[in-house]
Amino acid sequence: MSWGDLNILGFGVSRAEVTDAMAALAREAAQLIEPVRERSPRTAAYLGRQLGFQAGFNGIADPGHTA
Repeated sequence: MSWGDLNILGFGVSRAEVTDAMAALAREAAQLIEPVRERSPRTAAYLGRQLGFQAGFNGIADPGHTA
């Protein structure tokens, strides 16, 4: 493994553990975005889209994403 190629799986963490942790963090992020929606719906929608994109890119099926 070289610098710039850091991968959590290289530290003995299972793919399931990583996926579960990422899904939990994505759900938490979606919950934190919700209060923003009232004052800035466009910002909340943007953040939700970014969260959804990253979840999809990383293979998280249910990130709790709300756009």
